[in-house]
Amino acid sequence: MRTNYIKGGIIMATLHTSKNDLRKKIRQNNLISLGAWLFFFVYLILSTVNHWFLVLFTLPLFFSMGASYFFLNKNKILQIGLEGEEKALMLVKDLDDSYHVFSNISIRYEGQKSELDLIVVGKKGVFVVEVKNYRGEIEGKEDERFWKQHKVGRKGTRYTQEFYSPVKQVSTHVYRLSKILKSDNVYTWVQGVVYFVNNEVDITQVETNQIPVLSFDTPLVTYLEELDTKGEMTEEKLMSIITILNSRIQ
Repeated sequence: MRTNYIKGGIIMATLHTSKNDLRKKIRQNNLISLGAWLFFFVYLILSTVNHWFLVLFTLPLFFSMGASYFFLNKNKILQIGLEGEEKALMLVKDLDDSYHVFSNISIRYEGQKSELDLIVVGKKGVFVVEVKNYRGEIEGKEDERFWKQHKVGRKGTRYTQEFYSPVKQVSTHVYRLSKILKSDNVYTWVQGVVYFVNNEVDITQVETNQIPVLSFDTPLVTYLEELDTKGEMTEEKLMSIITILNSRIQ
């Protein structure tokens, strides 16, 4: 799907979204969960007229409970993804109409799948933005496979947990996207960016050189506009990239 942001009467960036609508998936899971309980209630009604249904009462009960739990739990994960998607879109709301933004899309290269939060295509080039919603202190280096998140829990207890390096993650996305473009004879630099969107995050302990790691105090539009590149994107190349990405969206 393709739409345009409009702010104050000014047309903003063109947005291309995935065919995999998270809201649609959440609605489908809710319907399946509801259907599981409807099945159980129908079974209860039947058990009043046939004692054999009553004998096997626990089987449909456990089935309905299990199905409901499974799909509602999936929705909790999808809801987090939806929240992250909405925050990701807030990063690009101030880009002008020379930019094209691809949100929450999947690409495949040589059988390997990548889930990309944002791809920004514009006059400064192609940018793959990995969006993270972590809070607390983030510690990590560019060459480390795992980073650390230090935060205070609800009871005031300070704890640390590890997570896979978003720099490594976005580097993989960049590699696959670059290969896809090259396979269609489009040669352009693809830059990875990691953006922490939570306003309670501290990234002062993050050390990187090749992949910029940004947070809420550095608007994405500011980073893109101030970036010094060797050459700006031609209109012909930009449209070729847009066509390729639209054909690859899953």
